[in-house]
Amino acid sequence: MKRWKTANIVRCRLTARGCFQENMDQDTLFANTPALVTLRVLLVMMLSRITWSCFTCDISTAFLHALMMDRVMLIPPKEYYPGQNCHWRLKRAMYGLKEAPALWQQHFCSTMLKLGMRRCKADPNLYCHLSGDLYVLCYVDDLLVCGKHELAVQFTKDLEKEVLLKIEAELKPGKSVNFLGRVLRHNGDSETFACRKTTSLRYWTCTTWSRLKL
Repeated sequence: MKRWKTANIVRCRLTARGCFQENMDQDTLFANTPALVTLRVLLVMMLSRITWSCFTCDISTAFLHALMMDRVMLIPPKEYYPGQNCHWRLKRAMYGLKEAPALWQQHFCSTMLKLGMRRCKADPNLYCHLSGDLYVLCYVDDLLVCGKHELAVQFTKDLEKEVLLKIEAELKPGKSVNFLGRVLRHNGDSETFACRKTTSLRYWTCTTWSRLKL
């Protein structure tokens, strides 16, 4: 699989052709995604707490962190073995496998529990610290970390020991970040996030509780 990153650079990744997998239990393939309302609540919580910070992070090669549960054999590309007289046994959840997203989600959950986080029952992609001062929203390999600055910084340092983590940006007044396919902008006492749909932009604004009109 490949795609153009720039006019002169091609980004490539070796993937499995999961479309040829058969007799898969659909219950083992399900991987949920975060709800938009969860994101909006987190933004309002951050605005109402002066000492809170917000970071966006990216986990590189996320699926490859998860171990395979079943025996899966793969025919390697012909460029590796022109005679095609060998097979690969996968040890990690390779991109392209039908079960790869679910395996990664299970692995990430166990990692978060190891770091002292709890998984939210209402939204399984939201994790909260036992103190209630740190929340992490996960969308596949993208993270939104909201909470007390000291806790958020320490959490990212601890998570870096478990996965290939890259801190992309901090949401500060006057700045914008990308998450869940939306552009989040911090306006000081409010936050605006836009979603591109076809050629138009739709905007929503989250304000602090003090500005809400009942």
